[in-house]
Amino acid sequence: MTTPCWPSPSAHHGLECLPSAFIIGFPKCATSDLWERLKRHPEVLTSSSKETRFLTQGEFSSVSPKEGWLGRHTALRAWTIQFDGVAGHLVSLMNNSETRAAANRMVTVEATPLTAWWSSQRPDQGLGLAGPDVFPPRLLQHLVPKAKLIAVVGEPGNRMYSDYFFLSSTGVTESSTEAAAKNPSHFHDLVESQATLFTQCLRKHIAELSQQPP
Repeated sequence: MTTPCWPSPSAHHGLECLPSAFIIGFPKCATSDLWERLKRHPEVLTSSSKETRFLTQGEFSSVSPKEGWLGRHTALRAWTIQFDGVAGHLVSLMNNSETRAAANRMVTVEATPLTAWWSSQRPDQGLGLAGPDVFPPRLLQHLVPKAKLIAVVGEPGNRMYSDYFFLSSTGVTESSTEAAAKNPSHFHDLVESQATLFTQCLRKHIAELSQQPP
């Protein structure tokens, strides 16, 4: 099948599945619009919600693993359960001789827009060993080697301005009071501040890298 699945006696339908295509980014670049359009295709199946956020669990400290990293304690079933609807649909198709061929054509899509860049795991499950963070696309390369990764990008200024109104310092902007406090002048000041911090970060790490042996 196009959708990667495997037998699992403990799963509701006796089958566990993962997506065959991932919309991996980027926030405020119309990923929701693309998701809604793909859902209308007769040969596309989707997760129970647009953003499963399994590989970006550190985003929500109240439900994320300790320190936000995936580790030995993280069960893959916690992710595949969000595709139980996909598994049930595929089982139904495969059990009917007239629709069995259709099951092989079904593509399953998931769309967490932070997947492209959210740092999800340290080497050796965050046990303090040195090494770079591992990003979700690298994990997907091993979990689902044949998966298609879809990245939607936008004009940087418009994307930043949309994100500015969407987010607050504590999460998503929810109140009219928070929204009313935002304005172009405040956005400009934040951009200048962040650009300065980013430039300082680049200078620091470029200097560190230049001192390392080849």
